Parts: sequence; C-alpha cells; structure tokens
Amino acid sequence: MATRTFLSAIAVAGFLVGCTTVGISKNSNNCDDQGPCRAKIDRVQYGHVVRYEVNPEQIHLVRGKHDIHIIWTLENGDYFCSAQGNSGVLFKYPSDDDGQFEDRRPTDNENGDPTSEPDCKKHKHFHWKALNTVPNKDYRYQVLFFDKNGVAKSVDPWVYND
Repeated sequence: MATRTFLSAIAVAGFLVGCTTVGISKNSNNCDDQGPCRAKIDRVQYGHVVRYEVNPEQIHLVRGKHDIHIIWTLENGDYFCSAQGNSGVLFKYPSDDDGQFEDRRPTDNENGDPTSEPDCKKHKHFHWKALNTVPNKDYRYQVLFFDKNGVAKSVDPWVYND
C-alpha cells in the first residue's frame, strides 16, 4: 500500500511539474538585441473556418536590451498595403503609443530594411524597432493585412516589456 501511495504521489508531482508556467506563455518569444525577433502570421483552417494566428502569440522584450527589431511575416500571398486601407502592425489603442516603438513600416525585405518595392502586394513583412526603456508594460496591438484575394483581415496579440 505504501508503494502504491508513493508511486501515485510521484505521478501527480510529475504531472504538476509539467503544467507549471513561469509567467510566459508556451507560445511566446523572448526577444533581445541579438538579431531580429520574428513573428509569423499563420493561416489556420478549422474545418470550413479559416483563422489567422500570430506565432508566437506573445513577444517578450528582455529587460535591459534596447533597439530590438521585431518583424512580422505573412504567408500564402497575404500582404500589407496601406494604399488599400488601414494596414500594418498598429496599436490596438492609440493611447498605448508612448514612443517606445519606431521605424514602423511594411517591407518586402525579410530583414525589415526599408523597401524600394512600389507594389505593396509584395510587402509580406512589417518592421518595428522597440526601444524597450519602460519596464513591466504590455502593448496591445493588431495586425491588419489583406489576404491574397484583397479581403481585409486582422489579428490582435501582445508585446510585453519585461
């Protein structure tokens, strides 16, 4: 009986350890100044329903690291095009824009460099540079873009200054 109780306790402890979190979602990315931080907008199909999700869902900016480049990437012929309407990676609420992010732009360049491509249907990437000087702050944003058929789409994840 003692052996069964002991083995049950080990099984429960193992399960709990596997479920613990440390404040960062399983679908998150810790970003520093060692290269671009990348997020991909995935097109996911659930039966007949198509959704878009940002992967990773959460972007965490490592405290003490500055000038972090974040690049969002679209696939499947989707694109950023302000000429067709509101498009890009934008703050969900204008009041969240406290000057912590600059160089916000669509581009055809996977490294986030400014584009020279006039055809916005080739703008598959969107770039932000995070100053990351205000700790413990979260930023609500939305990704507005067009699918390959020109239909407006949106997703709204978060960026966290740790």
